[in-house]
Amino acid sequence: MRTILLFIAGIFSFSQASFAQKSEPKVYDQVFLQSGSELRGEIINIEKNNGTLKFVDIDGDTMLITRYDYKNYKQNALYQDSDTIVDVNPRKADKWGISAGLYMGGYTNIYNRDLTPLCAYAALGRYFSNKTYLGVASEIAIYPFIEDGLEKFFTPKIFVKHFYDKQQSNIALSVIAEAGYTYFQGFLPTPFYKSYNTESKFDQFVEQEADFYSLHVGHGFHFITENSKSVGIEILLGRHLPRARSLEGITTGSTNVLDVDEGNPSYTTYGIRVVLGL
Repeated sequence: MRTILLFIAGIFSFSQASFAQKSEPKVYDQVFLQSGSELRGEIINIEKNNGTLKFVDIDGDTMLITRYDYKNYKQNALYQDSDTIVDVNPRKADKWGISAGLYMGGYTNIYNRDLTPLCAYAALGRYFSNKTYLGVASEIAIYPFIEDGLEKFFTPKIFVKHFYDKQQSNIALSVIAEAGYTYFQGFLPTPFYKSYNTESKFDQFVEQEADFYSLHVGHGFHFITENSKSVGIEILLGRHLPRARSLEGITTGSTNVLDVDEGNPSYTTYGIRVVLGL
């Protein structure tokens, strides 16, 4: 738990340092007139019937701009102090979303073995306002990245992402929490020892399967595109808690000749995920 808290604190410190040196930006609405000029200020109201804008400019003057007087408008256009315009793309809010990507995970000390499978990732969820994304997801191994014979590996889960940045740029920052279930099967090397001599450990390849409960926390950096889609990198750290294990019909610890060296009953996981928000 201490490791997880230090991990989260480090991510938050990095995020704050990245934005601390930037001056506070100014956010305006932008109206492009038929004459070719533009106005900066705030759109107070948009008449749905005729498109007339009630607009307050940066000097505080209120005006009505008819649909015949402007070409288009853009809300929440971001101006830095240098007056360089940076468009703030809209984010998804109160709608369903789909995500897909790749996850490279490290599973340390899983029955005294380290696994590092490359997994395909898919998620379906709902955006509540533009601050929270709640849904279900799954990771399925597509390449084991180990010399051992990992045959099946998948992790269905539920997740929540909370976006905590000020939404004044196209980089969204999120904190992530996930809870799930992991299953794996494979012909894997397994540490055994003779029951009458616990120091005589040796590896033996055994067909086995196991499942676990999993908990993860993490941080995400997401670039928001013009059509509200996103490209992100998410860093995760967590724990897996073993639930059951089967070794080619052998019940763990039941044999009179060999016993299994179980290792740590729970183990740390870490990984990085590249994800597309569709």
